[in-house]
Amino acid sequence: MLSQKTPASRSPQLTSEQLALWLSEQLNPEANVNLIVRKYTLLGPLKEQALRISLDKILNRHDALRACVQWNRELPAQFLLAAKHFPLRTLEPGDNKDKIQEFCSHSINLFSELPCAGLLVNEGKDQSTLFLRFHHLFMDGVSLGVFLNELSREYRHIVSGASSRSVVPMAASFLDFASTSRLVEENSFPMCNETKLARICGFSLSQDERQKINQLAREHGSSPSALILAVFASILKSPFNDGRVQIGVPYANRQSSTFARTIGCFTKTVVFEARPQQENWKDKIRGASQFFFSLMRGGVKRKEESSIDALFVVRPPAAEQLDMGDIKVKGEGRTVYQSQFPLCLEWIAGPSSSELQWQYHCDEFSTTDIENLQDSLLASLAEIERELHQHV
Repeated sequence: MLSQKTPASRSPQLTSEQLALWLSEQLNPEANVNLIVRKYTLLGPLKEQALRISLDKILNRHDALRACVQWNRELPAQFLLAAKHFPLRTLEPGDNKDKIQEFCSHSINLFSELPCAGLLVNEGKDQSTLFLRFHHLFMDGVSLGVFLNELSREYRHIVSGASSRSVVPMAASFLDFASTSRLVEENSFPMCNETKLARICGFSLSQDERQKINQLAREHGSSPSALILAVFASILKSPFNDGRVQIGVPYANRQSSTFARTIGCFTKTVVFEARPQQENWKDKIRGASQFFFSLMRGGVKRKEESSIDALFVVRPPAAEQLDMGDIKVKGEGRTVYQSQFPLCLEWIAGPSSSELQWQYHCDEFSTTDIENLQDSLLASLAEIERELHQHV
């Protein structure tokens, strides 16, 4: 176990969003419900020492990557571990399938382990594979982008032979944010459902389908994300609450530019309510667009008492944020956000590729169900293209 060196004044309690993630894990500690795993195939002569130095600098710059959870006055709080080196394990060419699987599915012990780790597999012939693993309690989607951008910049700087730069800690750290956030959320308590086994099923969109979505969004003054959310909401119906479906939408929660480049779990999840009453597509798309616009302005408040039936997540493709100079990068990603939700749809969109990825509870949905949902979603897009004002 790594020793802790966090002063008492720097041990804030978990934020309400962190507490929801932590509680979901305590209900089922072996479920790995909050793992973020990314795989990068690196084609070119990798400088391993430069990679290690780059990772160490990022670790020492951001306190969230050195954080763990300990009890403080009978409540879970955040402490810092005395770690200076990013845990990066190297495997030589060979049959490493079991070792890779073990790394990607490892259940992180938040009481004693760092929330981040890496695995570098040397494939031979100037090819290697880099796996990065994070715990969602201290990493969100925006933070992952910050991490990859800093890794790209540090690696290129070292490889270029430029003079070494000292590590400057962030002026505003995640623990600073958590200390302030907790004061605001003192009276809130997150909902937490039982976690269940989840599977992932992805569908890559063709170039024609991507262009159609982008064109429909432009024609109706919307964004592709809002368009997909409107369609997702239209194909779901709950057996409770008069058929209304509560869709959780995570958002960055970084209203202050002070934390724009800080790594941590800032994300909050707010509720988009899908009503079953007859509406035309124009109204549904307008409602989803207004919802996203309010998110950007910080005008949507989370309904703590609202149960969430499904989750809708927007994120970029895994490879598009890592630039290692002459090395060509191909990326894949898997994020188990919160498998306490029976259904999650991820809209993964970039300049050159788009994918709809479904994550679902195995005891509530079958593969056929997910395929039918995907077909319904694409059919709904075709309906919008034909007649915007028809009832859904």
